[in-house]
Amino acid sequence: MKGIDISRHNTIRSFPAIKSQGVDFCVIRAGYGTAVDAKFEAHIKAAKDCGMLVGAYWFCYALNTADARREAEVCAETLRGRQLDLPVFYDFEYDTERYAEKHKVVYNPKLRTDIIETFCTEMTKRGYKAGVYTNPDYWLYRLNSDRLSKYSLWIASYKSKDGKATFDTVLPTDLPPAFSNAMLWQFGMCKMPKAVGYVDIDYGYGIKSPAPKMTYKVGDQYTIKPGDLYTTGRKVPARLVGKTYTVWQTKPGAVLLKEIVSWVSV
Repeated sequence: MKGIDISRHNTIRSFPAIKSQGVDFCVIRAGYGTAVDAKFEAHIKAAKDCGMLVGAYWFCYALNTADARREAEVCAETLRGRQLDLPVFYDFEYDTERYAEKHKVVYNPKLRTDIIETFCTEMTKRGYKAGVYTNPDYWLYRLNSDRLSKYSLWIASYKSKDGKATFDTVLPTDLPPAFSNAMLWQFGMCKMPKAVGYVDIDYGYGIKSPAPKMTYKVGDQYTIKPGDLYTTGRKVPARLVGKTYTVWQTKPGAVLLKEIVSWVSV
């Protein structure tokens, strides 16, 4: 499956134009450190509106596990219970390292791995699938990658030195064998229709389009499922799973359940 990943540094004038080129998913930067990406809201709405599958990523500036826990909290607050099709990836790379050096922190494989694992654990607790974005140098040599194997891997490994590629010049089967377990492969960047400058391009492996979501109207019955989230991002308590409530109000992606007076993401 073909995809792109974007942040506030990207200007997309028409998501449908990119979708028409066979691009089916988009991974969007939600934020970095404890800051929210300025274009996240606009990007995720536009990607969803044109029918793309969406995931998110958060750039790591954590110096320790406490920082990583706080970054996960801000990430969850930013996502606000949105249902994602792909995981929330934690982006750890050279700029993370440069930031740490400025703050007199020296990473080692254990500390890097502890930080990533803390963020992923916190996101999992909040009902999201978690993943790791990094490059071969980190995955093979700077991390205890075996500890992170339970999370989805998004590997950045460009086929050319300048990073430029297209879906025609690089094939999904060109994925380096060392990363055959990756969910996503960022293999380059290219010009896209109705986009300013270059956009990162990716292949996705084993990604399935979700079943069409049910729509609800006032008066319908809704049964709480395992993993359901309130629109605040908190997980609906296990004691409510399997119980059925009346839909009192609706809004895009959520229903207000009368008996418990709570908005639940659908």
